[in-house]
Amino acid sequence: MERLKKSFETLQKAYIALSKDIMLYETGDRKYIIQFRGSLIQNFEICFDLTWKYLKVYLSEMHGLEVASPKKVFQECKTQKITTRAQTDKLLDMTSDRNLTTHTYNEDLADQIAAKIPEYYKLMVAVIEKAKP
Repeated sequence: MERLKKSFETLQKAYIALSKDIMLYETGDRKYIIQFRGSLIQNFEICFDLTWKYLKVYLSEMHGLEVASPKKVFQECKTQKITTRAQTDKLLDMTSDRNLTTHTYNEDLADQIAAKIPEYYKLMVAVIEKAKP
């Protein structure tokens, strides 16, 4: 349980950083938008990784399940009724977008994914709220 609590605390700190980036991106000066976008995407990637890894630990400690990949973790969350079908579908979409941010340098794609990050942030927070230690 200690591992779960520590993971939760780390995740909460990352969420704070992402929420600040979302605010800067949405309200910032447009001439600096590319800089804001880069930070936003990077913090999204960090939060995504910490979220699925937290849920992996949660499933292990609370349900005795060992799951190895983000998609499998999110699918198991649906099975365990931590997430709804709609949330799970969106988490799987988020996984695909996260993978794209890591492997592409396309400006249009970066803009498209950055626009989705506020919604993804709200989803991650809602899911973790159901899986608190």
